[in-house]
Amino acid sequence: MRITEDLPNILSLIRSLRKVSDCPKKVDLACLFCLECDKAGYRELEYEDGVVKVTKNSMQINIKLIAIGEDPINRALAAEIVRQLSAKYRFVADEPESGYDMTLFILHSDPSANPSIITAIIQKLENIGSILAEGRLAIKNWTRGAIERYFSV
Repeated sequence: MRITEDLPNILSLIRSLRKVSDCPKKVDLACLFCLECDKAGYRELEYEDGVVKVTKNSMQINIKLIAIGEDPINRALAAEIVRQLSAKYRFVADEPESGYDMTLFILHSDPSANPSIITAIIQKLENIGSILAEGRLAIKNWTRGAIERYFSV
């Protein structure tokens, strides 16, 4: 099963995130960073294209963009998309967890982690191949223009 296929379940998990009011450390720390007590309720959901790590107050969605393959240009373009998304949405990590192409970190108190925005991002990632093709076309067009401007005699 892919992450998009289980999106309704993942969204209900996001909506269920709550503060751990009886935290033994007496702080509102993301349980994913601590995991020292049973109050965290840690569990993992594995998918063909990633893994979701869930605790009572936080979750991490690690996504593999299978469609980008190993092509270095696709990898660079995908990494730039992630960097730009992380600049726009603070729940998108600018550096994904090792082995993944994108990491979403959601804390119960983060108002920017709106389920509808998360849904839109994850669903649009299903079309990453066509998005990257558009980027590759832009690079080719820029290259042609650069040749004409700088290398024409």
